[in-house]
Amino acid sequence: MAGVMRTASLSVAIVTLAAIGLAGQFEWRAQQYAITSNAIYLAEVLPPGVTVSAPDPTVMADGRRRLADLVEATIFDVIAKSDFTAAQVSEALRELQGDLGLSKMYPRRSNVPFADLAAVQGARSLVVAFGILSGGPVVPNVDAHIRFYAGVANQWSYHGDVGASFGKRAFSIVRIRSGLPTEVWYVVSGAVLGATGQHLKVTVYGFDGLNVREVWDIDRLEGGSVRVGEDSLTVNYLDSSLGPFIIPREVTEIYYITSAGLIRR
Repeated sequence: MAGVMRTASLSVAIVTLAAIGLAGQFEWRAQQYAITSNAIYLAEVLPPGVTVSAPDPTVMADGRRRLADLVEATIFDVIAKSDFTAAQVSEALRELQGDLGLSKMYPRRSNVPFADLAAVQGARSLVVAFGILSGGPVVPNVDAHIRFYAGVANQWSYHGDVGASFGKRAFSIVRIRSGLPTEVWYVVSGAVLGATGQHLKVTVYGFDGLNVREVWDIDRLEGGSVRVGEDSLTVNYLDSSLGPFIIPREVTEIYYITSAGLIRR
């Protein structure tokens, strides 16, 4: 059994889990995830005339933390096995979140939960992305998490979460070719839920096994979409800068991967 360095605080009580085995732990966490989600997220539109009171903000914040802790505990249980795969991590999170995962709620706009293993500077790297829903079903709040880990000799450590930049968005993530041999690069894209124009944000992050940095970013693309190529990103959006009474102009921009970042040519 590989060692695990738990650097993230886990408020979930795990004392009672020791006696029920790994499979039982996953089942218990899935039940707890559903119960906690039900307290902070209304998954279905209420019938006309039916209202409910919103939870206290403190209760909402505590519920989101508990859900994140359940996800983190599940991640560390999977990566405690020396031969784990990225698919096993993402599948465990799909089972944990059930119908409350972003890709279940927004299958055309998200591939989250997501996990990917790579090699960087003599170590293994792991990125895990997931979203936590709260609020109501029409325009739910999304707590986005994009977490980076590094593993050496099967000892895994946590190195940061850049998900806050994609809060309130349905988002997707994919690894792209890195412009630097010392980093692994990921492109994250997502549009604000319920926003007029579906403004798109696209960011490329680099991870060197210790630090996460923003390599490139573009935001507030009206009607935007992004396509990942072998050596480039193609971004499409609508330009309405000519005024509200002029039909928006369709724009296509291609950004090429270089050692200096993504460069438009």
